Amino acid sequence: MKLQRLGGIAAIAGTCLYILYRLLYLFIQARFGELDEPAKVINAVAAAPADFYVLNLIYIAANILGIIFFYALYERLKENAPHLSGIMLKTAFVGTAFYIAGSMIYIKAISMIAPAKDASAYRAIDAAVAGMNSFGDHTWGWVYLLIGCTVLKTKAFSPIPGWLSVVVGIFWIPWFILSQFGFDMIGLFSLLPFIISTIWLGIELLRQKHSYLTAAVPHTSV
Repeated sequence: MKLQRLGGIAAIAGTCLYILYRLLYLFIQARFGELDEPAKVINAVAAAPADFYVLNLIYIAANILGIIFFYALYERLKENAPHLSGIMLKTAFVGTAFYIAGSMIYIKAISMIAPAKDASAYRAIDAAVAGMNSFGDHTWGWVYLLIGCTVLKTKAFSPIPGWLSVVVGIFWIPWFILSQFGFDMIGLFSLLPFIISTIWLGIELLRQKHSYLTAAVPHTSV
């Protein structure tokens, strides 16, 4: 299977997994209530540990599919924007590594903390994982901003997913700061352009051929 096709499938499948992740989290909240205190989380994990393990495994799988999608985009865009696309890919690897590491740490930590019901230990782990996720959000913000700029520059795809990717980047880059001032809704507002742009670009990867791009777009360097 060609990388381009694999990347298109990964973009669509990864986005669907992320939607499933969000729905499962809502299901857990509906079952156990708002998980805003360590004691509530520990009790929820003790009552249904499989739900939390599955939740994090889905998140890890979505991120792995995401990096396949980014690599396929890089392969498509590198000829006409080698530096922009290269920076995008390297940034994506770093941010994704933090996302995956955070989920793995959380899985390991709750398996030890929940039986002991140690709220202090949970607070420490939660702070560490939250910091890693914030770094991932910030990094992926730059990834989507770079994707949008590269798509708009090279005209490799429709400009609409390019502009939507720019919007996602603008939302996510300052999110770790704005969320501290009560602007949590920024994350919610960013989900729609994120989902649409990723699936759109995935479909474009499945539909277009590289030979068309090289014929239609002159070689430039950024």
